[in-house]
Amino acid sequence: MSIKKIILSALAALIIILPLTGCADYKNIEDLNIVAGVAIDKKDGRYILCSEIVKPAGDGNGGEVEPLVVKAVGVTLSDAVDRTMEQLGGQAYFEQCKILIIGEKTAKEGELKTLVDWITGSKEFHISGTVLICKNAPASEIFGQKPLRDPLVSIEIDRVLENQKNLTCRAPDVTIADINNAMDDRYGAVMLPAISVMEEDGKKQNRVDGAALFDGQRLVGFLDGDETGYLLFAADKTRGGVLIKRGETGVRTYSGARVLSNKTVLTPEITGGNIGITVRTQTKISLTEPVRGEDFAQNPEDISDIEREFAWQLSENIESVIEKVQNQYGCDVLGFRHTLIEKYPGQADELNRNWPEKLKEIEVGADSEVSVIQ
Repeated sequence: MSIKKIILSALAALIIILPLTGCADYKNIEDLNIVAGVAIDKKDGRYILCSEIVKPAGDGNGGEVEPLVVKAVGVTLSDAVDRTMEQLGGQAYFEQCKILIIGEKTAKEGELKTLVDWITGSKEFHISGTVLICKNAPASEIFGQKPLRDPLVSIEIDRVLENQKNLTCRAPDVTIADINNAMDDRYGAVMLPAISVMEEDGKKQNRVDGAALFDGQRLVGFLDGDETGYLLFAADKTRGGVLIKRGETGVRTYSGARVLSNKTVLTPEITGGNIGITVRTQTKISLTEPVRGEDFAQNPEDISDIEREFAWQLSENIESVIEKVQNQYGCDVLGFRHTLIEKYPGQADELNRNWPEKLKEIEVGADSEVSVIQ
């Protein structure tokens, strides 16, 4: 969402809210404390709330904006919000907040449901934006980096996330409702987009890439962007992205293909006490980059070879990342338990009994079909 849209949306809301609250003295945009994004950490039992606020630049007549970052510490989140408003000298408006970043250390302490319940239930802090997990740094550090092209860090992150959905597919698209649904489940698991501060050529910048994995409320680990992309294939949540096939000596192949569409179906099977799940994917691609500068093949046999090579690689990578999630992190982000119970409702009690151990014993295979569209 653009800055202009955020401000206009906030103004529309304020036209309704302010007369009801008696706050009729807000006459200028510079008086409005519109929060675009927040970061939350917890240290020594106290919450650290960092808010990025939209403010007009200069005299405010040029239509340009700049960020105002306010950090406040409170015993509770409500206390931190009150202290934020105290610094601002007035009300802060969180209704248009698009980004909520949680620090890795805080996420590992099992604070996810507590934070989500609070932001959805709090009257002054009700937001519906995207929740991200900051890797290897306090969440507040994200607002300390200079955005590449947008005036605010929060707006840049929101734009990057939107592009991730259809272009690169290296981070999951998860709503707060998805988080709540996972937290309400006894063995619920969820993956959230990861963000980190990267240093390149002596310059630091934010990077949205990969996923943070939660087993219940607790953060158990991270996947990089490539691994996340293949897990999204298995989850049937791929809307685009690129497949890379490395060339092999003596084999004519293509190094790049753009994903046009994908459909994934999980097929469970219980036989003699053994549990298996097959991840079947049907993917359409367009070739984008030939190895060694060759022209795109037109021969049907060449196309068939290319399809098989991409399909084999896709299957291998899907199996690899699922094995990592199963055994290293032990979280059911793909919903295997629900898939099995849906097909075998009579075995629900047995499946629920000691599910974490059963999850590691499931034999998972991937069966990928790739079609080249010319």
